[in-house]
Amino acid sequence: MSYRTYNVIIKLDNDNSEIKDHLLNNFKFFNNRIFFEPFKGFVCQSSDRWKSHPFEKFPDNFFKNQDEVENHFEYGIEDKLMEISKAFPEKEIAFIDVDCFGGACTSDGFIIKNQEKIFVQEPHHSSHITLLQKIHPGFNSWFFYPFTRTFFTDIGGINGDIINFSFAAVWLAVSQEFGENKDYNLQAAANEMFLDCPNEFNLYFMKVNDNWIKIMGSILQNNNTLFQKVKDLIEDMLLGMEYNIEINNLENGETTVLKTIDQEKNKEIKATSYRTHAFNSQTIDLSANHSSGSNDKSPKKKKNFFQRLFGK
Repeated sequence: MSYRTYNVIIKLDNDNSEIKDHLLNNFKFFNNRIFFEPFKGFVCQSSDRWKSHPFEKFPDNFFKNQDEVENHFEYGIEDKLMEISKAFPEKEIAFIDVDCFGGACTSDGFIIKNQEKIFVQEPHHSSHITLLQKIHPGFNSWFFYPFTRTFFTDIGGINGDIINFSFAAVWLAVSQEFGENKDYNLQAAANEMFLDCPNEFNLYFMKVNDNWIKIMGSILQNNNTLFQKVKDLIEDMLLGMEYNIEINNLENGETTVLKTIDQEKNKEIKATSYRTHAFNSQTIDLSANHSSGSNDKSPKKKKNFFQRLFGK
């Protein structure tokens, strides 16, 4: 299924309420939200599908015809950005077009400052990294919350990686833990697995290659008990494995990091694309020589995956 979005992104420094107001006034009906990871910013986003939404169904007769709808949600974005740049000449504004189909994603876009395109990026599966680095030089992650399908409705987000463990073994661990639990729904395919706790949270596991599994998920309620529940569940489920997982409160920016992988290896993994095609193979060294052992960092009283599997 195709999923294409048009994204206007600014980095927030101190009080940027005035430019946020300009963005909201110029991009009516766009999704908009502050984000906190991996830097604090503000995003206005439209979808390719919105262009075909009937003009007469928008409130207050905002559009006179369908051409105005298409112009507003795609073709006229650059003109609006030029006007905003005129009012805030010192501000760098990123526009990123993200197009995903069948699991593969590409992006392209540009940076505007003082009414000029100071940088243009051609389409590539990692173009968004280059573009976001222009407004925040420290950015180095292929994953970016505002580009996920549920970012504008989620209360919390989950993002991370498991390495040096097969997808089949992780599936077995999750299946043993939750397969017969009526409070959870578990669905699995050859390269994907989805664990859902309805109205609370969900976890999506994606096999990237034989040594790398990507984990993403959503938290649907804003209460500390649920966030703690998700943390405890992940730690128990992945005990004995090598992983780095962040649990982010998208409302206030609070982050919990669960990890048994050293920082340098985690930086390498985060910067590597897992969406060059639907289920791709990556040439990334995830061997034990390049990552920290997980057993030393696990609670000693709990059983790890192999102990749970073989009853030892």
